[in-house]
Amino acid sequence: MKKVTQILWLTFLFISANAFCQESSITYIIIQKETLHNIKCSIDIRLSDKISEGELKRLALKIKADLGQEFERIFIVYYLPNMEVGAGGWATTHFNPTLEVRINGLTKAEEAKLIQGSGGVDRRDIIGIWLNESPFMGSLMTLYRKNGAVYLENKFKDGSESVDEMKVEKVGNESRYTVKGDNPFGEYYRINAKGDIEMCDKEGVLFTAKKK
Repeated sequence: MKKVTQILWLTFLFISANAFCQESSITYIIIQKETLHNIKCSIDIRLSDKISEGELKRLALKIKADLGQEFERIFIVYYLPNMEVGAGGWATTHFNPTLEVRINGLTKAEEAKLIQGSGGVDRRDIIGIWLNESPFMGSLMTLYRKNGAVYLENKFKDGSESVDEMKVEKVGNESRYTVKGDNPFGEYYRINAKGDIEMCDKEGVLFTAKKK
């Protein structure tokens, strides 16, 4: 009976989502929902694209209204396509108990500003350029060669940037790029078959930045 009730609730919320999408031209799906009596409700959502802070507020209020039950606290986390659930969301709308809207990753405007800033003539020997959407650490990543060395540049939304010299190693058919100096966690970068860049450690892929 509990399972049937959950399915009916998800169906109702999906219909509500379609109504919202007609207004905002984006879609979303419910990844999971957990409740603790009337104390807390936690919801993970996958967005098809970024939306504005105002749209996040409207969507959060609609989801809250559609719950059909009052909770003391409601925590909603939003993930973009291909973002790993549990590794930090692109945005959150928490009723704690009043609504708090927070965008942790890059907004569309910040993304456009970073990309436009790299649109001039670049005479470096570019290996690749990628957009890193990691929460709180969003940046435009550029891997390039200069004077026989390889460097990784990160430009952040606040205007700051970092440049690290990289050590290049061949492992099988794969080139691995590691920041020169101490590397206690064994982290490295590699370019996958799609041309995206992945940051990895011995446990696997930590994040993937999409090629621009």
